[in-house]
Amino acid sequence: MKKRLLRTAITTALTVTFAVPAFANPFSDVPPKHWAYDAVNKLAAAGIIDGYGDGTFKGDKTLTRYEMAQIVAKAMGKVSTVDQKIIVDKLAAEFGAELNELGIKVDGIQKQLDNQIKFNGEARVQYDNATEDTTYRFRLGATGKVNDNTKINVRLTTADEKGFDKSSIDSFNSTRIDRFNLDTKIGSVNTVLGKQDLILGKGLLYNSNEVDGAAITGAKVNWDKLTLAYDNSGPMY
Repeated sequence: MKKRLLRTAITTALTVTFAVPAFANPFSDVPPKHWAYDAVNKLAAAGIIDGYGDGTFKGDKTLTRYEMAQIVAKAMGKVSTVDQKIIVDKLAAEFGAELNELGIKVDGIQKQLDNQIKFNGEARVQYDNATEDTTYRFRLGATGKVNDNTKINVRLTTADEKGFDKSSIDSFNSTRIDRFNLDTKIGSVNTVLGKQDLILGKGLLYNSNEVDGAAITGAKVNWDKLTLAYDNSGPMY
């Protein structure tokens, strides 16, 4: 009986001994050559996090996983570019367990990252062989999330009021805002207020590059969707 108990105790001890390494120790050092050091150096150089005076993390000083998680937690709400978001996402995945210990859920980090202002852009240069002229267009847009149902859109463009590209004789500095609106959804009804594009019937009924007004979609009449908009020329359905 005693031998059986001793054998059971040894087996249990061995099981625990071999199971412990499967869990990362939050106070163990992150190896000096770990990719996370390069990642935090990039964030420090961009001013997202603070380094050691000169904005860098010294290669001869290792950090624990807990310390690295603290760095990620500080950086998660400060990213402003797609590249920075990719870096923080990767760090959050690597140190997710430590972040959870800090009371910061990885899905919460993702939500904060998604709430950042997102930028998009477009640049087009076109040469017309018939006229021997070159036209160009540049657009820079931004979308800011207010909440799960509301966002703000703004876009800067070099195109004119009708959406035509600028030619070589036009001034490249003549930029303007052609989109500035509030997009919100209440129930199944979506409303866009402000400067926007308006296309009805896939462009066959109406196609305007720029309208100052409101567009409402999602309301149903006779089991069909209704689009209602209004601009200076009057209501359009």
